[in-house]
Amino acid sequence: MSEDSAKTLLEQVTGWEVKNEGDILKLHRAWKVKSFAKGLEFFQLVAAVAEEEGSPPRSSSCWLE
Repeated sequence: MSEDSAKTLLEQVTGWEVKNEGDILKLHRAWKVKSFAKGLEFFQLVAAVAEEEGSPPRSSSCWLE
């Protein structure tokens, strides 16, 4: 994604940031969840919406504090 594309996308979403991973710009957002089970439930919902739109997420991670 180009820097201009990233800036345009950032204007449309709140709480996201651009990360540079190996010279590739990616949109990134972190979520805090109350438990592993709630995190898993959340990512299953995200995956279901993405699948309905024909765009499954490339990767998802969940860390607990």
